[in-house]
Amino acid sequence: MREKTLSLFMMDRDEQQWIGGCLTSFKDMVDEMIEVGTGSTDQTSENARSLGAGVYCSPSSGSFMETSPYYEKQELSKDAKEERDAKDSPRATNINSQDSLGAIEAYSEQDLMVRDEEHPTHITISLCMIVRQEEGTLAGLLQSVKDIVDEINIVDTGSTDRTKEIAYQFTNRVFDFQWIDDFAAARNFSFSKATKQYILWLDADDILKDQDRERFTVLRQMIRPSIDRITMPYNLSFDGEGNVNTSLRRNRLVRRDCNFQWIGAVHEYLAAYGTFLDSDVCITHHKQKSYTDRNLQIYRKRQQAGETFSTRDLYYFANELRDHTLYEEAARYYDLMLTTEEGWIEDNIQACLKLSECYTHMGNQTKRFESLTRALRYEIPRPEVSCALGEYFFGEKKYETAVFWYRLATEIPPPETMGMSNRNASTWYPHLQLCLCYDRIGDFRKAFEHNEYALQKNPTHPSLLYNRNYFRDTHHLIP
Repeated sequence: MREKTLSLFMMDRDEQQWIGGCLTSFKDMVDEMIEVGTGSTDQTSENARSLGAGVYCSPSSGSFMETSPYYEKQELSKDAKEERDAKDSPRATNINSQDSLGAIEAYSEQDLMVRDEEHPTHITISLCMIVRQEEGTLAGLLQSVKDIVDEINIVDTGSTDRTKEIAYQFTNRVFDFQWIDDFAAARNFSFSKATKQYILWLDADDILKDQDRERFTVLRQMIRPSIDRITMPYNLSFDGEGNVNTSLRRNRLVRRDCNFQWIGAVHEYLAAYGTFLDSDVCITHHKQKSYTDRNLQIYRKRQQAGETFSTRDLYYFANELRDHTLYEEAARYYDLMLTTEEGWIEDNIQACLKLSECYTHMGNQTKRFESLTRALRYEIPRPEVSCALGEYFFGEKKYETAVFWYRLATEIPPPETMGMSNRNASTWYPHLQLCLCYDRIGDFRKAFEHNEYALQKNPTHPSLLYNRNYFRDTHHLIP
């Protein structure tokens, strides 16, 4: 008698968050898994493939490879990879267990057994860095990581200060790289010098705080070599109390034998994919050097050479133009980037917000508002978008409408994303603005309550403390 087999069929569209868990739960119970895509524009089908599912397109939607802008039948071209992996976007299987050794153990034993049996559980790590004129910060960074990595590789791109001298105090693996206006080339060269299982990359003005060094030590013991990449929060700005204001998540620790490459001459990103772990080890950024027009000039040279910019380059070129107050030109490039309809959703939303800022500086309130509403095409309103709309209506003295948008910012939780996140927009700031709105309306009790709520989140902010005194002295409202 022929042995019976069991096949699992699924039909889906844009289900990247759920398909991994579904297929993982069934994969040991069936002999074949088949996913029928009906036009996904996210990583649904790639996630299915990573777990061994056969992927087919629905006849009604045409060929998946022909209709999706993110995939090709053969090896992805450089441009396709740039759009697919924009800003280290996560894909494939996410173990997603911060500080959860049990979850990693369970997943590895069930699904990653073959690869793990070939390697020891204690991984080795190479630190790879590119530096130039970093004598003021390099020692502090290396001091914070020297005991948690097995190898330090420093690639100098043309320092004339004590940078290399300081580097040699921590490692003899110091290399020179002739600067060619290409950050990705320099970072790829630094990765080529690594000899350990995993590569950690950092910049000289980064640092690991004591609590994150401890977390890193625990993380290192948890990682199985079957994990291709580990993401870490990158904390970029802080309030007066040291609390994080803005952060994003980056692919920070990757398997060397995956041969992941950096892409982009400026504002480069690591095109990493595969099985990943979201870690809570934070990298803290403290930029000390003044900003220059270096990045803008690199883009100008490429522009003058007639180079065709990718969608991602259009976005970052616009950012450089905006940062240098070239608002009209920046607006053109943000619009061009958005018109391609090929950008990463995080970049699209940020482009709408920054385009709105440009029009604010240009005094065009109509275009400012249109740019903000353009962000609503991509997702439900983020707190940052809601606050920006609240600011627009507050400026128009439409306080009731402003209240709607500021209140929405307090109610919608910030998304878990690899993109930039401004925590103020969902914590104290919208409450401060609600205070101002209700004060204008004449509802001083509500204004007072929102100011007090904001103070719970930001107890030393001078505007909030001033408001408390105002409500006490003028309206006799006491906490």
